[in-house]
Amino acid sequence: MKDLRGKVAAVTGASSGLGRGLAQSLADEGCHLALCDVDENGLEETARLLRGRSIRVTTARVDVSDRAAVQAFADATVADHGGVDVVVNNAGVMVYDRLETVRWEDFEWVIDVDFWGVVYGTREFLPHLRKRPEGYIVNISSVNGFLPFPLNGPYNAAKHVVDGFHDHDPRAPRDGSETDVGPSRRDQDRHRTARTLPQAEWLAARSGRLRRDVRRGGPHYSRCGCAPDRQGHQAG
Repeated sequence: MKDLRGKVAAVTGASSGLGRGLAQSLADEGCHLALCDVDENGLEETARLLRGRSIRVTTARVDVSDRAAVQAFADATVADHGGVDVVVNNAGVMVYDRLETVRWEDFEWVIDVDFWGVVYGTREFLPHLRKRPEGYIVNISSVNGFLPFPLNGPYNAAKHVVDGFHDHDPRAPRDGSETDVGPSRRDQDRHRTARTLPQAEWLAARSGRLRRDVRRGGPHYSRCGCAPDRQGHQAG
């Protein structure tokens, strides 16, 4: 899709960070936007930043782990904009903890948002995309999906599964494509939606075990051609 002017894009997780940046970039290209997030204040701020452009922007509070809510968002996007051409499944959360101590509800929260949110966004929008001359799905994964990071077990797992889900069905929307993007965390704003260890434990892990684990992960970084200290630059 070379020209986004007059197209319609739906972006999840648009209240901050990468989602907000994507919304602004799409708006700069003349794309109409349907934005959603659970953070209504952040979503309102994103919409405010987009004012003054000759585009239509709609917003909705949507929990992407709720399939019915995602279905309603997809239907509302088409009702409000007359169709949809691009879907960006960006919403994501993370938890910092050890696998033996992470709470089940936190583990399930990450999987529900980061994996099922992508599945629901893809499945519920796909019938609408197939009605357009071109249709594109962009699933936001993470460098963690192929370079697991310490204390990020649930997030690593969710993003790895997103990569597998993306590659499962090669059939793209008609005359379009499906894209899987793996940004580094410095390109995102996940700390705003993260649950973490108590500060003292987190700092201790960072200063000791974390550094050891990153060093041990060196061969994994080498296989993809980037050393640990360069990973963020090259994956971003």
